[in-house]
Amino acid sequence: MRWVELDNAFMSRVGGAIRESELHLVPDRIGIEVETYDQLDGASNKNGVHSIELLVDGKEAFSFTADELDFSEKRYINALTRYEDVACCKRRWVRTYVLPGNRLSNIRSVSSGRISGELGQKKNVLIRVSDALGNKREFAFQIQVDRAARERWEMSRIDRRKQHQMQIGEASAEVPQGALYCDVREQYRTEDAPKGVIGPIYVFLSDSVPAHRPLTINLTLEKIPKALREKAVIVHLSADGSISSVGGTISGLRIQAKNRSFGRYGLAIDTVPPSLRPYGWKTNSSLAGKKGIALRGSDDLSGIEKWEARIDGQWHLAEYDPKKNRFFLPFEGRLPAGAHQLEFSLTDGRGNQSQISAAFSL
Repeated sequence: MRWVELDNAFMSRVGGAIRESELHLVPDRIGIEVETYDQLDGASNKNGVHSIELLVDGKEAFSFTADELDFSEKRYINALTRYEDVACCKRRWVRTYVLPGNRLSNIRSVSSGRISGELGQKKNVLIRVSDALGNKREFAFQIQVDRAARERWEMSRIDRRKQHQMQIGEASAEVPQGALYCDVREQYRTEDAPKGVIGPIYVFLSDSVPAHRPLTINLTLEKIPKALREKAVIVHLSADGSISSVGGTISGLRIQAKNRSFGRYGLAIDTVPPSLRPYGWKTNSSLAGKKGIALRGSDDLSGIEKWEARIDGQWHLAEYDPKKNRFFLPFEGRLPAGAHQLEFSLTDGRGNQSQISAAFSL
């Protein structure tokens, strides 16, 4: 358990650990965060608790009960937990205070769960967590205000209630109203690009900041050779170094894409066609008794855009399973016995194409 310092807009800084039954000196506006889980008898897996309550001087200041969760509200869990700790460290700290952009209907609070006090004032705090069967654990301590929290921190901020644009030279990220769960400090910079990415890398906030709505990334193509501009895509670089394409619409010397992640963005060129091969059969083989033809196809950058299947020159249905990178062409009794010719083309998001031409028999 720990306390965090809060300002008027609920921007926070991690304060210190809280020890049970002890007195802790804190600023005049704080929130409490709890790291907790529940385990069933004889089981090793860690489950979320059913309810969390915060009581200050015997009065309820915050409660969350996980009886049910409306599907339309599920992304607000990003605001109940401290998302940056989940993203970086796989630790799930639960806030017992309510960020301004958190609309979870399972929460009740007084003053949004923020604990305020005058200099020297003491308060008794109790955290109570329960499982679905009513088993409870209580954690009690005291706090005493010993200094005033600063009204403003020395950085510009992004107001979650307004649309905001971050500009780094010729690059920009437009943050729509309501994309953030609370105000955040505006932070952006450039970095050198890793192999396979055309720099510079533009860093908008951090990928540890959750986005409730997509932001719009707009980059320049001036450094891309003219002949390759139509092959350019915007890429997002995760903290673990992985690179993923977010595509992009090209207009003149600009490329623009929407993505629901803050963090590091750059450009890449996709001139490599998708991979495509038969799956579970070979050219000139008999497929008699089979339900259909299977193919494996995938693309490492801009992604699969379209495909077309023809058998004996006639269009044929091809079902795509993106999780398995598999295409399946069901026969369904449409083809007579004898020799047949398959033509299959696969095109990625930048027009690179792979083709298979294969004979088979039934």
